[in-house]
Amino acid sequence: MRSKVLVALSGGIDSAMVAWLLMQQGYEIRGVHFLFHENTGTSVPDRLEFIKSTLGINLEICDVRDLFEREVVGYLTRMHLEGKTPSPCAICNPKVKWHVLTELRKTFSCDYFATGHYIRIMPLGQQKRICKGADPLKDQSYYLWGITAAQLKYALAPLGDMTKQEVRRLAKEAGLDSLIREKESMGLCFSDHEHYRDFLLEKIGTKGIGPGMVYDREGKYAGKHTGYPYYTIGQKKALNLDAAYRKWCVAEILPAENRLIVDHWQNLYTRDLSIREYHFFDDQEIGKKNPLQVKVRGFGLNPGNNAFIFRESPEILRVRLEEPAWAIAPGQPVVFYSGDLLVGGGIACSPAESCQEEHP
Repeated sequence: MRSKVLVALSGGIDSAMVAWLLMQQGYEIRGVHFLFHENTGTSVPDRLEFIKSTLGINLEICDVRDLFEREVVGYLTRMHLEGKTPSPCAICNPKVKWHVLTELRKTFSCDYFATGHYIRIMPLGQQKRICKGADPLKDQSYYLWGITAAQLKYALAPLGDMTKQEVRRLAKEAGLDSLIREKESMGLCFSDHEHYRDFLLEKIGTKGIGPGMVYDREGKYAGKHTGYPYYTIGQKKALNLDAAYRKWCVAEILPAENRLIVDHWQNLYTRDLSIREYHFFDDQEIGKKNPLQVKVRGFGLNPGNNAFIFRESPEILRVRLEEPAWAIAPGQPVVFYSGDLLVGGGIACSPAESCQEEHP
């Protein structure tokens, strides 16, 4: 009897090729498409129907709107109102996509589930672990640091050893090349809005947060902004700054005062940061060697050398970088690697949060 795989199908070329590749390997495929919001776009149903008919597979539609609204949209809104910068994908994958796929695998009596992520899933000891994808331009391991061992146990990622160019080439052989777009959409997979700022305006615009003032670190007036939730550390765009500050960028966000602090971009480098809500695939990897020497990937300009991790408190880890990172914002994921191996990650927190945890 052939093994069965539940494949998450978005309607795009990557997930469609996952289904085709697994079929070539002899697996029996069942597709599932997630509904994240009311309107999925006029082309998505047609693309899904094309994939279904071309490959000859069954396709389930799974409504995860309530779960997504609660776990992801609510979280994003709350974080931005706190002046922080969350990552939608880093929250959605463990809390929604992989969580639901893990449950549906059992519901549909499938042996595995598969996604179109450009990652490699490798055995390490008695567990599976995530490694960077072979294509450095498409690697998505950064967004999966929160995946649990239970979610990873039955997961497949057939695109991990491939480049995007190889996927496109094989799509012609599979008869799926009509799904290839000249330019991939950079819009949000969970919203009708093309830009993240428009999504935030819809969710936060009713909170009565209007324009505010911008100051430098010495308290001198520097200009105006359109509302603190719509900015992140290091941002220069959408700031109405006086001429003397025209090349400065956001250095601090003060939600209670609807105020932004700007500084020279050179002053946004840091060698020290703290993380909370952390997750490591092996809980012993910190305790075995402290400091633990790994690679760190942040949101801004990533450091090229090592990071050393120390326990600041049970809830907080302190990170010391050999090379400084630029514009690390509270709320952003900070992700650790050992070579290509994804070790874990956490959420960057502000110095104030770190002090609160250390001195309750």
